[in-house]
Amino acid sequence: MFKKVIAYQRILLNSISMDGNYEGKPTNIISFFFVMFLSVFLEFNFFLENYSITVNLFIIPLAVISVWFINTMARGEKRIFETVPVSRKFIAFNIFLFSGISFVVMYLTITILGIAFILSLMGFLYLFFPQHIGSTPPNGTVPEEAYQLANTTQSYVLMILIVVLILFIGTTIVFIKNRKIRIACFAGFSALGYTFMLLLKSKVSKIANFDKLGFYQGFSIMKQANAILIVIGIITALICFLSVLTGYKLYTKKNIKDLTYCK
Repeated sequence: MFKKVIAYQRILLNSISMDGNYEGKPTNIISFFFVMFLSVFLEFNFFLENYSITVNLFIIPLAVISVWFINTMARGEKRIFETVPVSRKFIAFNIFLFSGISFVVMYLTITILGIAFILSLMGFLYLFFPQHIGSTPPNGTVPEEAYQLANTTQSYVLMILIVVLILFIGTTIVFIKNRKIRIACFAGFSALGYTFMLLLKSKVSKIANFDKLGFYQGFSIMKQANAILIVIGIITALICFLSVLTGYKLYTKKNIKDLTYCK
């Protein structure tokens, strides 16, 4: 079964229409760049205030790209994944799985490339500017901000939950046949998510000094952070279950295109 899933994931990858031949091409391109702009804006506005720009900058945009892969695959002309004699249930399961796998692969790729770049830069600095390497604070003390930056576990968990919601809800919306309804659902989901983050930010700003900490550290030092994560985690689990169930029902009703080879 595992080998069958891996083989089908490769078929899904080959089904992505990278040539742009898919339904509603101009509208989809505009919508994609608009959503990407919102996701990058969300990253900067909430997660990177006075915080070093790391691979975390790409987390939400990568989730959006993963959903875009599913959308181009489902609406494209190169639909190899529907020529395989497997059940629709198996196809729907693998499509949801593909969104998560594509995100993880892209994230790991960017992380590895980022680490390689940093190591190369450090090696360059060590060779040509050795006097700037290995400097420590006076008296061997460690700034208090260093401990604050390290205490961001809750914020990373929150980020993971946000990514999971984007992947599952976004993939489910892709199964909607009507393009206008599909775009409206994407817009509504984006607006709802942004509103939630805006409310959470206002809550965090009341107890955290954003000039020194930012959202990551501010959320992590909240007394209610664990309670908020538990509630969001439960909601996320419920939404994921409903998303898979809804996506499967939409797919079995042939809401994308008629399937000739699927059982």
